[in-house]
Amino acid sequence: MSGKNGKKLVNKEAAKRRESLNKNYGLWVLLNQARDSMHKAREKELAQYGISSSQAAVLFISNMIDAEVTPSEISRWLLKEPHTVSAIITRMEKQGLVKKIKGKGKNNSVQIALTKAGEEAYHNSEKIQSIKEITSHLTPEEILQLSALLTRLRDISIDYTSKLRVSFP
Repeated sequence: MSGKNGKKLVNKEAAKRRESLNKNYGLWVLLNQARDSMHKAREKELAQYGISSSQAAVLFISNMIDAEVTPSEISRWLLKEPHTVSAIITRMEKQGLVKKIKGKGKNNSVQIALTKAGEEAYHNSEKIQSIKEITSHLTPEEILQLSALLTRLRDISIDYTSKLRVSFP
């Protein structure tokens, strides 16, 4: 494509690609900003109880699961790498919030149990005033819509990442 018409066509196509990229990336940035600002509010709220939001999540999952609570089960629920959850649990154990119980058998499994301090921390973490105040600006219908959209994005992302293959040289 030569001449003015060819150059205009190339510029229009490039502009469309940039616009599409900007919309998608803009959404990504907006999702991160919303998540980060809500996370900061939650961290400040939990700091008064001496726990982090990651620790509160472990406490929540530990109380939610009816069966034996293991680091790998917590990892699956939180969509976190096992070593990340293991590090959180180790810090929690040092704080006296959880105790590790060796599993029976040869597989070296470990179960997690909340201590009395962990139970108290869990009950304190249930006070989700920051989340309530932030989400109270949405109507019940908007909360349902947002929940459905985020669930869909989460599920698509999980499926997408499970298909990724990293090839090593």
